[in-house]
Amino acid sequence: MKRILLLACVFTTCILHAQWSTDPMVNNPICTNYYDQDNIQMISDGSGGAIFCWNDKRNGLNGVYNDEVYAQRIGSNGNILWTTDGIKVTPSNVWSYTNSMCSDGNGGAFISWHAILDSNSLSVQHINANGTLMWDSSGITICSTTLSGQIIAKIASDNNGGAIIVWGDTRNVGNNNEDIYAQRVNAAGIFQWTANGIAVSNASGGQGSSMQITSDGSGGAIMAWEDQRSGTTVEIYTQKINADGAIQWTPNGVLINSVVGGSLYPQLINDVGGAIICWVDRRNGNADWNIYAQKVDSSGSLQWAVNGEAICLASSNQDSPQLASDGKGGAIITWDEPVSVTNTNPNIYAQRVNASGAAEWVTNGVGVCRAANGQRFPQLTSDENGGAVITWMDSRTNDLDIYAQRIDSTGSTIWTNDGIALSRATSSQTYPLILNDSSNGFIITWADTRTIRNGYPKDIYAQRVNANGSLGGVTDINEISHSLPTTFTLGQNYPNPFNPSTTIRYTVPNVTLSGVEGTRMQLKVYDVLGNEVATLVNEEKPTGSYEVNWNESNLSSGIYFYKLQAGSFVETKKMILLK
Repeated sequence: MKRILLLACVFTTCILHAQWSTDPMVNNPICTNYYDQDNIQMISDGSGGAIFCWNDKRNGLNGVYNDEVYAQRIGSNGNILWTTDGIKVTPSNVWSYTNSMCSDGNGGAFISWHAILDSNSLSVQHINANGTLMWDSSGITICSTTLSGQIIAKIASDNNGGAIIVWGDTRNVGNNNEDIYAQRVNAAGIFQWTANGIAVSNASGGQGSSMQITSDGSGGAIMAWEDQRSGTTVEIYTQKINADGAIQWTPNGVLINSVVGGSLYPQLINDVGGAIICWVDRRNGNADWNIYAQKVDSSGSLQWAVNGEAICLASSNQDSPQLASDGKGGAIITWDEPVSVTNTNPNIYAQRVNASGAAEWVTNGVGVCRAANGQRFPQLTSDENGGAVITWMDSRTNDLDIYAQRIDSTGSTIWTNDGIALSRATSSQTYPLILNDSSNGFIITWADTRTIRNGYPKDIYAQRVNANGSLGGVTDINEISHSLPTTFTLGQNYPNPFNPSTTIRYTVPNVTLSGVEGTRMQLKVYDVLGNEVATLVNEEKPTGSYEVNWNESNLSSGIYFYKLQAGSFVETKKMILLK
């Protein structure tokens, strides 16, 4: 039977068709409903695509167009998978704000919101991979509204099919003195912890401002927040809660940073059960904001200098920090430098800090983009190779556009100087978000005003960019045969010379390498200086014959080399791009 199946596959061709736009003036619409869409959230769907949610004003009541929450999913090939313009997540006529979203680990999402006309009640809904609401149409209420208002909710996966929700809570004192509470819910919508939540911090003063959450990788979560318990300055605290709802670190949180002038906007990532946290630091005065960072281990012990390691101390202000793992126990941190007395042209910078807290790149960071007219609000994601891809909103053409840059582990920029344009459509594109699609590419989304209608201008668009900086979908891969070749082969590309596309064929023999059938194949393209410009294949392949179609419109004419490596087999061939 196995031999029959193999022979039946000999004439089978499997083609992945890319539907992602390759034009920065076009992009992919996610929602273009007549009314306003804003406050976008985006997560990976785990299959090379993405899930989005947002506030939407399409349904009004008595002429008032308040917000509801909608969601959409886009596939790895750029095709919309759910209802056109999205599925309504919140109940009708309950005006709500999107708070946070996380993956359910199975192609769907958990989405939280608070209803602004119902005592600020906090609710969560589960939507599956097909776009079906899994719970009652109203979702589940996380905390009884008779206790308090619940605000500023954040949500993270528990890595077991459920989610952990953390929020600011006014049950003890009032609106000016929020505490922090948390609850865990499973895939069926059943609470796993104490009714109405576990107190993460109920110290004096207000907690909860700029709160962030990340999974701890073991069913629990780690939080960081701005804290005013001192009464004299804004401090940064963190806490870990395990899968059973038990507080793991110092009661009411571990103090990360306490300086005169205060600290703002903490961001964090998981680090082997601990966390790396960065923030805006005002210890040098209100006219000289800087970026600092701290590492806390799984037991809650600080790993770096008291009050943090300086990431950037440049004389101009630094703002809007974001961070991603470098894959080696450190982090890559990006920020912008807004207009100030010493800086009339806001730009984007980045720094890498290693596991010991030492800066790896040039003092005060490398310039990611220093184009004219200014850039603001960067976001980043790991490139899974020790570097990162950073996106931002850019005003070099006076309108706001979306640009991106890839930076490697040494701090060198890989793509075009000052970044590549992801969207240059008419009017403004703002506040991008980015994720790694785990298919050798990155998905970016933003609020878009290219179509202005009756004062409701914002739509939602997205764009995919490949690891080599080209726009569009996954490189087309044709599996031309599952017959049984006896050796690895790498064919000459055709046509050659080419413009802009060419096809490369290779075969995988019927051998056993490293104890498993088949082996991980890497097919990469290099320029004449040995710089990697594209990864066409990076996965395990079964025995068979394959072809890859490479379409490259962004590189200049010249000689390039493509190399196939599998175990001990390595072969390189030359090709010519002629424009």
